[in-house]
Amino acid sequence: MTLPRVRGYSLHEIHHLRTSDHRVAYHVELWTQPLHRWLAARTYHRYDMTAFRLPGFKTVEQLTLAWKMRRGRPAIPWGAEQDCRCYLLTHRGRTVLAAVEVDKQTYDRLKAR
Repeated sequence: MTLPRVRGYSLHEIHHLRTSDHRVAYHVELWTQPLHRWLAARTYHRYDMTAFRLPGFKTVEQLTLAWKMRRGRPAIPWGAEQDCRCYLLTHRGRTVLAAVEVDKQTYDRLKAR
C-alpha cells in the first residue's frame, strides 16, 4: 500500500556573489512528499508563526537563555530552534523530482500565485 503524496513546487533565488557580475539565478524545484509529513510540517509552521506573538514569549525566552548560560549549557533562542525544526520538518521525506532554472518573468509569475 502506498501512502498518499502531496505534490508541490518551491521557488529559489540564488545570488552568485563570487562571480564578478553578481548574477542572480532563479530555480523552480518540483517535489513530492508523503501527506502525513506535509501535514506535520504545515501544522508546526502554523504553531511556529503564532507562538512568538504570545504576550511574554520574548521575556520567557530571555530568562531561559540567561538561566542556561549561567549553568554553562549551550544557549540557543527558542525562536531559532523553532525555525530550524520547521525547516527540517518541511524537507523531511521530500523527493525532488526536478530542479529547473527559469527566467525572472516566469519566477515572478509563479511567486505571485
